[in-house]
Amino acid sequence: MKLKILLVIVILTLFLGACSSTAVTSVGASMQEEEERALTGLRVNYRNSSLVVSGICSGSHINALGEQCYDLEIKNVFAGEYKTDEPIHYSVGSLTEGSEYLLFLTQGEDVHYAEDVSGFSLLSEAPIPIVGDELILDNGRHLSLKVLLDEFKQLSSIVSAPAAALYYNTLAELSNATEEIFIGRVASPVQATKQNFVVQSGGAMEKAQCDAAIVTIEAYGSIKGVLAYGDMIEIVHTPPQGGTGLLDSATLQIKELGGVLPTELIEDNIYVFFLVSSPDSKQKYYFPINQYQGYVPLYNEKLYIPKGNAALRPYNTLISLVDALRNELRHNSLSQQAPSLILEE
Repeated sequence: MKLKILLVIVILTLFLGACSSTAVTSVGASMQEEEERALTGLRVNYRNSSLVVSGICSGSHINALGEQCYDLEIKNVFAGEYKTDEPIHYSVGSLTEGSEYLLFLTQGEDVHYAEDVSGFSLLSEAPIPIVGDELILDNGRHLSLKVLLDEFKQLSSIVSAPAAALYYNTLAELSNATEEIFIGRVASPVQATKQNFVVQSGGAMEKAQCDAAIVTIEAYGSIKGVLAYGDMIEIVHTPPQGGTGLLDSATLQIKELGGVLPTELIEDNIYVFFLVSSPDSKQKYYFPINQYQGYVPLYNEKLYIPKGNAALRPYNTLISLVDALRNELRHNSLSQQAPSLILEE
């Protein structure tokens, strides 16, 4: 009889222990799922933002619209650049003076609006409170700030690349499509390694991995854009390979170049660069306009235009190219300033 009772106690103990273990595991899994759901939304906000900061509410005032407006003094810049000492102003909801908040901001109007002296708007429904080293999410759940910053670090290591590369047949098309045109020197080794990329196409994010080099370029002279003499920038360079993968900008059909390979990029050599900036303003990378027209070798004022670069083939000296580019830019500037033509009956 004593043996039966002992066996029953042992069985009950094992059963209750198993139930308790299952319950703890279930709760733990549920918490991990909730954390992952929270992180998914925060990742989306990070990718869509141009600036991620934390700020402390220093007070409030009545803005020009007669609304209560809260001032947030920037404490940390986690991603992007905030180039002013001015506070960010928030007038959509209420904040607590002395409290810290996380803000995902973007430049543009097609988002939840927040009055901001620098032209930024708020991506989330409201600033996210930070208490100690935790975020307080809208469902009352807490999320470690360190976990989120680790996510930011991982996301920032993925290079955001332009969605499409077009081939341009004329100098006018090429110069219009390019953001930065300048003379520069390759100031670092060109060593390709495996890089993770993300491309936003048609509202969807596509991830890819391929060989690419992050190359430092020293600017010498700018023809178009904001770069100044001595500026150091980084470009994302993919090694030359067969097949263009380019669409003709005029026809949007595949551009065939008869097996011509792109020009090599070589350390210490000087080129005329045709670049565009990253689609993610938090990343300061530049990209060649395409593999065939992104840079042209320059030796002793002479240009070496590859056969695959139709837009630049007529120009074999730096002076002739610069003159032609300046004429194009001047023409575009005058066209934008010209008044609209009014037709009268």
